[in-house]
Amino acid sequence: MDGRPGKARQGLAPRAQAFWRALLRSPGPWPSILLAWLLGLAFHLCPRLCPPAALILPWSAALLAWGRPRNEALGKVALGFWLYWDTLSILLNLFGLSEPRSPSSLAVFLSLGLHLAFLWTPVELGRALEGALRPLAGARRARLAAFGLVLVMRMLPDLLLAARQLERTLDGRVRGLGFFPRTILLARGLVRHGVRLSEELGRALLSR
Repeated sequence: MDGRPGKARQGLAPRAQAFWRALLRSPGPWPSILLAWLLGLAFHLCPRLCPPAALILPWSAALLAWGRPRNEALGKVALGFWLYWDTLSILLNLFGLSEPRSPSSLAVFLSLGLHLAFLWTPVELGRALEGALRPLAGARRARLAAFGLVLVMRMLPDLLLAARQLERTLDGRVRGLGFFPRTILLARGLVRHGVRLSEELGRALLSR
């Protein structure tokens, strides 16, 4: 009996994640994209909605990313992007070079994008985006936009995970390496990995 409560507590978070993921996936990829666009428009037209939404949407995205290395890597990039632009906005405001901006608005828009990336595969989102843009932009432009979306969404998390693995490899094999030699080796490894990923992704998309 001693171990059962602990196992029940450990299984609560995965069950909550599975329930929340299934609930948000129920409309399908194209309605999800449309909903994200409509919510983004509403937040843009009424900025007062951003602060309360910023207290909910990032936590929802974090729940979807929990325990999934690719999603966690993408979430860390979004967090770094948010910290960078908010810090830059504060510095520019101090020097009178820009107007003050609420950090909640950027957090909300990033969270909307992360929800789409965490709920749907790049191919599913690409197909939905192509179908949505085809009547407006034509078949060729819609196809190119969908391919660009799939390429970025598919490669970015893999490149982040590859960078982490390369850093561990360099730490184990060549300790004490200087900053510039280390950066060059890391960049070369990421370029090779990126080329291989793009080739694999291109063949996969052509086969479908």
